[in-house]
Amino acid sequence: MAMKGPIPRLSAKLNLGGFVAAANNAFNFHNGFSGAAGGAGITQLTNADGRLVAAGSMAIQGVEASGGVALGAPDATGTLDITFTDQITEFDIYSTQNTGHASYYYSVDGGALTKIDGVTANATPTRIFGVEARDGSRKEISCRNLAISGIQSASMLTDSQACTHRSMDKALAGDLSFIMRIIDDVRAATAIATTKANIKAKAQDALLSGDCILVMEHFVNDSSGNMAQWLDYRTPLYQIADELEIPLIDMGTKWGSFAVANAAGKMSDTLHPSFLG
Repeated sequence: MAMKGPIPRLSAKLNLGGFVAAANNAFNFHNGFSGAAGGAGITQLTNADGRLVAAGSMAIQGVEASGGVALGAPDATGTLDITFTDQITEFDIYSTQNTGHASYYYSVDGGALTKIDGVTANATPTRIFGVEARDGSRKEISCRNLAISGIQSASMLTDSQACTHRSMDKALAGDLSFIMRIIDDVRAATAIATTKANIKAKAQDALLSGDCILVMEHFVNDSSGNMAQWLDYRTPLYQIADELEIPLIDMGTKWGSFAVANAAGKMSDTLHPSFLG
């Protein structure tokens, strides 16, 4: 399977640096995959990832933040088997539980079924959008990308299905969080004060369980929304860093202008970094 998501890219970078890193035991339905909804999408996904076998009514249900697409089945015939490639002793299943979502079951190595209760018993499938497995007998570091392309800072403070899940982020209780969520606010002309309030609230969430580092995005070559005020949006991040006494990494200062970063091969287009970037 082609690994094109941010976590596989991080894995590749760590391996180049001499660290053992892989996404073998993480399945978040987003590793370079962007398929159609329904049965057609699940066929594309299982064809791309040899660890998966889907049966019955299992299908792609929609877009999610932590994984890009979510899976679920409207009846008991839908199943998904995942065979991880390394030894594992524990695992987490990420799923949403909103009004109308039904229960689902899981089993390990063909053993007894364990029920995860939904809100109601109707036919609306619970959206399952991630499985992360670990070997508890050794030290491991899990890196999670809890975002989705194009979403603004307000999405970090909601539990809606199309956005980052705030309650889930708190439950995961990360030891270290990086927050980078400015550029889509600028492109959407979100008020600067609103952007600051949202990012500060999210940073305060992260500080409940660990440390937090703010990241200011690199310069881009774009004229959407309030891009003419790009420098004005940068100031609030420095203010938040001072107010909460947390670090800030300024990629704009590190890379320089868009022209400089692009000439150095760090940009893949007018907005997004390349693999080198």
